[in-house]
Amino acid sequence: MTQARKHNFANWRAVALLSVWGLFAIHFIHWKLNGTTLAPLELNEVLYTIHQGIITGGFILMFVVMIATLFLGRFFCGWACHILSLQDGCAWLMKKIGVKPQAIRSRFFLWVPLGAVFYLFVWPQIAMYLGGIEVAKLHVAKADSDGWSSFVTDDLWRNLPSGEIALSTFFIVGFLIIYLLGSRSFCFYGCPYGALFSIADRVSPGRIILTGDCVQCGVCTSNCGSDILVHKEIKKYEMVTNDRCLKCLDCVGGCPEQALSFGFTKPPFFKKTSKLEVYKERYNFTLWEDISMAIIFILSVLIFRALYDLIPFLMSIGLSVVTAYLSILFYRTLTKQSSKLRRAVLKISHRITPIGYTFITFCICYFSLTIHSGFIQFHSFRGQKIYESVIADRSSTLNPQMLENALIHFELADDFGLITPLRIKKQIASIHLFRGEDHKAIPFLKELVVEAPEDIETIGRLSVIYMKQKNFYAALPYLQKLVELQPQNPQSHYNLGMANMSIGKYELAAIHLKRAIRINPSYEKAKTGLSRISNYRKEFTE
Repeated sequence: MTQARKHNFANWRAVALLSVWGLFAIHFIHWKLNGTTLAPLELNEVLYTIHQGIITGGFILMFVVMIATLFLGRFFCGWACHILSLQDGCAWLMKKIGVKPQAIRSRFFLWVPLGAVFYLFVWPQIAMYLGGIEVAKLHVAKADSDGWSSFVTDDLWRNLPSGEIALSTFFIVGFLIIYLLGSRSFCFYGCPYGALFSIADRVSPGRIILTGDCVQCGVCTSNCGSDILVHKEIKKYEMVTNDRCLKCLDCVGGCPEQALSFGFTKPPFFKKTSKLEVYKERYNFTLWEDISMAIIFILSVLIFRALYDLIPFLMSIGLSVVTAYLSILFYRTLTKQSSKLRRAVLKISHRITPIGYTFITFCICYFSLTIHSGFIQFHSFRGQKIYESVIADRSSTLNPQMLENALIHFELADDFGLITPLRIKKQIASIHLFRGEDHKAIPFLKELVVEAPEDIETIGRLSVIYMKQKNFYAALPYLQKLVELQPQNPQSHYNLGMANMSIGKYELAAIHLKRAIRINPSYEKAKTGLSRISNYRKEFTE
C-alpha cells in the first residue's frame, strides 16, 4: 500500500494560525500603551457598518477577504481564522490522545450558516426598509464619538464579551462541537461568515487541481479535515469543487504521487458541476430527525440569544447546534434498539449501558436548564416589550396596568433567574419610581451602583430620592460621586452644596456653590444658595 509522505504545509499553517493570536496580543498591548488603537478587526464589526454606516476595521477586513476569496478561494478560513485555529487545535489534540474526530452529517445543519447570514445581514435591511428608516451613509467616525463603533477606539473591549463569556464561546465553537460533530464542524454548521466565503468560493478560479497521475489511493481524502471526498472529486472533475475546501493544502502535502497542487482553473459555478451523489448517501439522520433538529435549533436560538444579556450570537448558534444534536441522540437512546455517542455505546440490544444512563442523566439536567432559560428569556422579552411600548407612548400618562404587567414579567425573571441583568434591575427600579414607590426602587438602585459604579443615571436617581426624603446624610456619598464623575457639571456641584448646607456644613456648601457659579456664571439658584449661607453666618455671628 502506498504510504503518505510528511505534510509540507501543516507546520507553515500552524505558524500562520498561531501568528493570528500573536497579532491579537500585539493589538492589546498597543492599546494599553497608547490609550487608543484600531478598533477590533472582528468580522462582526461589519454589523455596525450596516446599521450605522460607520466604516470599521472589521468592515475593511471583510471586504479585503471577500475580494481575495473571489480569486483564491477560502484561504483566509484555512490560514488566518482564529476560530479555525481552535477547531484544528482541538482535532490535533484529540488525535494525540487517540480520539479521531468523526464527521456527523446533517441536511439541516448545512443551512444554519445561511440562515445566520440572513438574520445578521439581510433582515436588518428589510426591517429598516419596512420601518421607513433611512440607511445611514458610509462615513468614518472619530474614536468612540458615535456610540459603539468607530475606526479607532480608546476602549478595545467595548463590543467584545467578558473574558468568561469569550472563553465559553471558544470552548463551545472551538472544542465541544468538534468533539460531537467532527472536524471544522462549526465552520460548516454555524459560521455565517464562512457561508459568505463559501458563496464567493463557488466563483473562485483558485482551486486544488490535478497536475499529475492520480491512482485513487484516497490518502488525500483521509487527510482532509473538511470531510471532502477529494479523490472522488479529482477523478470526476480533475479539481476539488466542494466549497467546504479551506485551501489548507493537507491533501496536496499528503499526496504520495504528488499529483495535486493549488492552481487556477475554470470555477465550478461556470462549469455547472453538480454535487457528487455519494454525498447525499452519507447523512447520519433521517429526514424527520433533521426536521426535528431544525425545530429544536430555532427554539434554542430564541432561548440562548442574548440570554441574561450575556450570550453572544455565535455562542448561541453553537449551543443551539449542540442542543439539537443531543436531543436526537437522547431520543434514540430512549426509543431505538441501539445508540452511540462517538465510540461510547449508550444502548445495545435494547439495553442501556452505564454510560448511557450517565448520558441520559446529563441530558435531563441540561434540557431542564434549557427550559428554565426559556422561561427566563420569555419573561425578560415580554417585560421589555411592554415596558418599551409604555415608554414610547407619549400621548398620555404612563399606563398603570401595562406598567404592572411589565413589572410582573421582570420580577419573575428576577426571582427565578440565575442572575439578573443590569437592564432588568434598572427597569424594575424605573417602574417603581414611576409608581411613586421609592422605597421599593432603592434596593435595586443600590445593587446597580455596586455593579456599575459609574452609572450616572442610577447614582443621580438615588441622590434625588434621598434628597426628597430629606435624608441628606444618605444622599451625600452619591452626590459626591456625581461631582467626581462630572466635575464640570454645575448642577452636580449645586446639589452637593445644598445637601451640605442642609446639615450645617456651610464651608463645604460654599465651596461647591462657588464652583457651580464659576462653571455657569448665570446660575441664579447657586447664587441664591450662597446668599442663604451668608445670612446663616450673620445670624450665627450675631
